[in-house]
Amino acid sequence: MREGRPSVTARRVAAYRLGFDRLAAGFGDPAADERLAADVAAGELLSRGRWQPVEVTDRSKRLGFLVTVPIWRPALPPAPATRSRIGSYMDRTFHRDGTGTLAGHLETAYGAGVERLHRLDVGVYRVQVAGGRRWVARIFAASRPLDVTRGETEILRMLAEAGFPAERCAQPDPVSVHQDQAVVVTDHVAGMVPPATQATFRTLGDLLGRLHALAPRPEFVTRPGGAWHHLADGTPADEITAAVSLLDDAVRRVPAGQGARFDTLRAALVRADGCDGLPRALIHPDFVPANAIATGSDTVILDWAGTGWGPRLHSLGFLLWAAGRQSPRCVDAAIAGYRTHIEPRPEETDRLAGAILARPLILSCWSFSTGREPLADVAGRLASSEADATAIAARARTALGAAQPQAKH
Repeated sequence: MREGRPSVTARRVAAYRLGFDRLAAGFGDPAADERLAADVAAGELLSRGRWQPVEVTDRSKRLGFLVTVPIWRPALPPAPATRSRIGSYMDRTFHRDGTGTLAGHLETAYGAGVERLHRLDVGVYRVQVAGGRRWVARIFAASRPLDVTRGETEILRMLAEAGFPAERCAQPDPVSVHQDQAVVVTDHVAGMVPPATQATFRTLGDLLGRLHALAPRPEFVTRPGGAWHHLADGTPADEITAAVSLLDDAVRRVPAGQGARFDTLRAALVRADGCDGLPRALIHPDFVPANAIATGSDTVILDWAGTGWGPRLHSLGFLLWAAGRQSPRCVDAAIAGYRTHIEPRPEETDRLAGAILARPLILSCWSFSTGREPLADVAGRLASSEADATAIAARARTALGAAQPQAKH
């Protein structure tokens, strides 16, 4: 390297930092003017930038790894306040108050000695309770209505009565309020996330069909569900509306010359199929392997936030997307399990491709809106996602013995 010329590593760091500054400025939160320096500890620098470390293995620590997650909270003086609507959404969705006093709250609310808390996800904690029991405590955002959370625990009770393998409430009244935030405690389910195999998708298809076949109760028919709760409470159509609104808020972050990409992406999201007008049932919004636990004797479904009465095809569509990303045979397996309890109607099979594409498209748009991915990456995979959804739908129709839709001319 010639004297006086920055090293490759230094140039990369400078480039990454410049990209971070631009991203932060796009949120309305100008990055501090500090730069990486040898005399500033990494933990201190990250803390100033509203990041916090998470637990890593001892081996990772010895190798020098530091893993962090964002601290979603309103910035306090003298730091600049979040000014953009997207920044406000992120604070509202991912910030939880009083996590440091959660153990004391659980002890007071439920009369149980809390020995240890371990953070699993945003607002989700594994709780070691005196006597050997383990709970999972979920703290929901303060903006989420308490009656929505209470309704979900009523669904968990109904599922327990029906013998459906879902997580169980840990207390007779599992809902409490901590600093204006709903808290729910369920029993911890010991086991492993099942592998994405044909057997797993056959099991999940069977369980989803079983859920959709449950006899409706009047109190649940009036409770709309199916939306991803980080975006909306309500139906898949409500989720799409919320995603469009968030994407519109991100329009000022569209790079120069990429307006056409943004318009194409937005048009696809606007026409996403919320499955309105199709047969309805009790639906879980995220019925995929990541929300299942194989216990050795059963497969238990977790994370029932957003569950309610909605179009059953939307829930099946996301399961088929997950299956199709593994192999066509996994699609066959999911359909075979589902048909044990439910036979999709012709109007559902006609709209399979739209139902399969909806959630992945929403997640992609959300990923750009919240700064996780650049527009070029998200818009660039739109065509392939549409092609994948069409292919998965065709495979599912074949497995159902249903006619393929006629091409539009």
